[in-house]
Amino acid sequence: MVVILDEIFKSKRESSDENGSRIIFLLLFETKLYILRMYSMNNENNVFHRSVTMVLNLTDLSDEPLHEQISRQLADKIVEGDIQEGDELKPIRTVAREQHVSVNTVRRAYENLEQDGLICAKEGSGFLVAFLTPEQKQAISMQRMLGSRSKLHVVEAFSKALISVFDPEKLRNIVSETLKVHMGIEEVIFCIYDDQQGAYVIPGSDPDRLTRLEKENALFEVIRKSRLPLKMELVRDRLTDGALKRELEEKGVKLILPLIDMDRCLGFVGMSEKSSGLAYTADECNLLMVLANQFLTAMMTARFYVEAVEKRRMEDELQMARQIQSELLPKALPDHEMFSVAARCETSSAVGGDFYDFISLDKNRSAFVIADGCGKGLPAAMLISQIQSMLRSELQNGNDIETTLIRLNRQVVRSMPKDKFITLFVGVYDAASSVIEFASAGHDHPFFIGIDGAFARLSAGGPALGLMKDAEYETGRMVMGQGDMVFLFTDGITETMDSNRDQYGEARLRDVLFKHHESEAEEIVLAVSDDVKRFSLGGNNLDDRTMLLFKTKTAASVHP
Repeated sequence: MVVILDEIFKSKRESSDENGSRIIFLLLFETKLYILRMYSMNNENNVFHRSVTMVLNLTDLSDEPLHEQISRQLADKIVEGDIQEGDELKPIRTVAREQHVSVNTVRRAYENLEQDGLICAKEGSGFLVAFLTPEQKQAISMQRMLGSRSKLHVVEAFSKALISVFDPEKLRNIVSETLKVHMGIEEVIFCIYDDQQGAYVIPGSDPDRLTRLEKENALFEVIRKSRLPLKMELVRDRLTDGALKRELEEKGVKLILPLIDMDRCLGFVGMSEKSSGLAYTADECNLLMVLANQFLTAMMTARFYVEAVEKRRMEDELQMARQIQSELLPKALPDHEMFSVAARCETSSAVGGDFYDFISLDKNRSAFVIADGCGKGLPAAMLISQIQSMLRSELQNGNDIETTLIRLNRQVVRSMPKDKFITLFVGVYDAASSVIEFASAGHDHPFFIGIDGAFARLSAGGPALGLMKDAEYETGRMVMGQGDMVFLFTDGITETMDSNRDQYGEARLRDVLFKHHESEAEEIVLAVSDDVKRFSLGGNNLDDRTMLLFKTKTAASVHP
């Protein structure tokens, strides 16, 4: 009967109907196994069992464990046809005795073969060689040739490939190629949580194409709790209609490997079926989790590396911005016989685009300026540097304030990005006439406080530089008496926040100025600075705080 079945096997292998042949193969094979088992139960020495010759070459000198040497060599014999389907393997104890190994070693080897679908347990006891199609044998043979069954080989090759790779796309390519070449997996997809996107994304073949997924998707919670490889068929009901379901179905994902850091799900690796058509074995799942954890470690290391490089770059930029900003500020402020000037610029951790300047125009006229460029860091510092250079050139060439601001604005509109602008206030004091001319380009209006307690805002001017191409600027004029002062400031002063996120405000600033308005210029600036610092204790302030005080002297201070 068995001989007849073998003849049918041979004839059906020549059939052109592959699907039909496979079904008939399976039916015939089950019939053959059933007959063999029946005879085995009734006749211990039945003649229908082929005598399997199991000559194995085992060594203790190899890194490969003994049980894997046994399973590998038996698998080779099965694939090559030395051991045929339906043959019964020697009992575990017999092999252990013949090969001088433990019973447990042989048992583990047989379990590996059973998990790989190469053998099946015989009713009662023992193992029979399972039926494999020619395609399955060819796929297994190819994997054997590539060394894919040596877990150590795969892990070592994978580890070497990951060393010193910090580019996320390259990391994904290494994982994908490793799984395709060494394990015969046809398709691999990655779903990774992106901190900048605030969502899980599936990178496409086009680097600019990202499939964005909501992190609330129920599948991610299942993955986080499982931490183990998940068969797609077991989690399919957790998939809602949408991009994730579409991607997984298009790629034919059969197995999901979680990527878990601590208790946080950072995504998963999805894999389609293997080219052999065989199911994923327990050993393969264990190996895949080892590779997934290595990929996760490499991915986290790459993130830390990129963050460290970016942090270093930002620190270098901030240092350069601070240097540029400090070089923009006057090295010393004048103590003129008719007036005094005091100023302070306290930079934040982010370094903004604040600056102040004092420019001597001729023996009678002097200009004082305060400005605030939008942005932070090096770009803001560079922007303000250009503005200061153009401003000095315009004023020292004899242009009035109105002409200077119009030309500055046109230059900013022409050369700066549309989202960049600068607020600025410029005043020119003529010591011969005690007249101050001034204009504001969108800047906070300075405070005027007279020796007699009079208060005013210097509001003449126009829009910030860079907002409107044809902007016009109105110039204001006023006479300053002895002991009068003008206080210029940036919004970093008034918008300073305390621990309750309440702002310092203009009212409190004015109160401090009134309280100290009879003091020397330097003392007034110091009083404002100290009060702002006391107010901001516990607050989180990321803007520069800049102020400049121009104060005329009284007769007593001029002629002591």
